[in-house]
Amino acid sequence: MVKWRKSMEYTCNENESADAEKAKKNNACEQCLSCLAHVPCPSLCSWILLLIGLGGITGGVVYGVRKTRDLVVNSDFLWFIEFTLVGACVGMFIFGTFFLILCHYSSDPTSRHVFNSFKKNACARAINMVGLVLVYLFLVAWIVLLSTLVVPIIGYVVLLYLYDSEGRCIDLRNYGLSDHSVCGSELTLFKIEGQEAFISFSVAYFAALLVIISLVNFMICMTSNLMHLKDSRYATLNPYQDDEIHTSKHSILETTM
Repeated sequence: MVKWRKSMEYTCNENESADAEKAKKNNACEQCLSCLAHVPCPSLCSWILLLIGLGGITGGVVYGVRKTRDLVVNSDFLWFIEFTLVGACVGMFIFGTFFLILCHYSSDPTSRHVFNSFKKNACARAINMVGLVLVYLFLVAWIVLLSTLVVPIIGYVVLLYLYDSEGRCIDLRNYGLSDHSVCGSELTLFKIEGQEAFISFSVAYFAALLVIISLVNFMICMTSNLMHLKDSRYATLNPYQDDEIHTSKHSILETTM
């Protein structure tokens, strides 16, 4: 009888310890999911796409321009491109980081705790509107840049693939590049290095597409955040007067931080 009681107590203790371990695991999973819920995944993915695009366009354009200078034998060809491109990409990185931080603090559920008063909510909506205007202006500028990158790609397609240079020379003056003609063995080397420059500009083109996609995603995130902030504003002003507002999923009354 004593042995049976001891075995029963041992079994009960094992069951209790197993239940406690399950409860701890469930609690850990809930805490992990709660932390992940505060991560702004859409804006974070947009920021990562932006970084990839900026790196690709910087490397592609700089390498392609340097190859083009060697091909046209003109060291002053597009002399300003490195400084302009690096400056534009650094500025775009700074603004992209600002957009990421803005989207993080303006997205659910963080916004309901950071902007939990009328004045804070109004300030958040104003900043998001300014950010939305900036994203739109940057989007237009990058579309123009994307259109500009088509020019060297088409130029290399004409020179390397459409122009019949068998037994002939390529006079670069016809293309407004330099007073230089490419013939014979130099023409073969010109085509090989020209293909490298063509690939570089193509990479830069697709990298600019990634930047445009990231800006579109930022625009979608900010527009969605504006709607959430507007809903949170009404829930903050009149939390008990309207059941529909009180039970809103954006209400600050039903959140955990």
